[in-house]
Amino acid sequence: MNTENYYQLLKAVLSKENSMPYHRDSETTLYSDEIFINAGDRISSLFILIKGNVKIKSVSTSGDNAVIASLSAPQILGVTEYLQHRNTFGASVYADESCEVIKISSQQFENTLSQYPDSYRILAPYLASLAIQNMNESESRLILNNEERLGLYLLNSCRSKTFPYYIKDTREQIAQNSHMNLRTLYRYIDMFTEKGLLSRNRNRLYITRDQYRKLKESFSELV
Repeated sequence: MNTENYYQLLKAVLSKENSMPYHRDSETTLYSDEIFINAGDRISSLFILIKGNVKIKSVSTSGDNAVIASLSAPQILGVTEYLQHRNTFGASVYADESCEVIKISSQQFENTLSQYPDSYRILAPYLASLAIQNMNESESRLILNNEERLGLYLLNSCRSKTFPYYIKDTREQIAQNSHMNLRTLYRYIDMFTEKGLLSRNRNRLYITRDQYRKLKESFSELV
């Protein structure tokens, strides 16, 4: 892609247009159920998420990766670190099932901003929405109770999935992401199962389409 193509791509992504500008398949990278950005990696490229969902993971005090945000396409991953002139990524990014990503080198991104100053005007509302989302998620972790946090975790886990959806995270990971201890989590898993919001098949947890509908009715207003 040349600079004009990248500008048109950024414009389409940030304005959330339904039609994406033309790009060759060779310029698209597919990731599936894997971390493709590691915290601490040097920022040599930014990643434009054009399809799929990702989880942003950060190292917790216990040394484990905890999910701090869930994002859906379109997104520009790494743009906040780049604009803050950081040398490395501040968090890891995990492809939740299949994602399509276009990589743009940091130099090419800089050239696009320089040649098309209008890009900054387009970037402003996108960065503002990211800041608001981060504040809301931080606040929710402080004010929500255990039931609400687990409900939101389950709801976010199975968005845009086929049902029944089997949860891939371990009990330990679910507890970390829901900000509760493991013993408390088991108690709430029992409660959600009794309420018909969650199912178990031996040690595996899964959510049916009807349970997803109930989760949305119970917890979507907290998002």
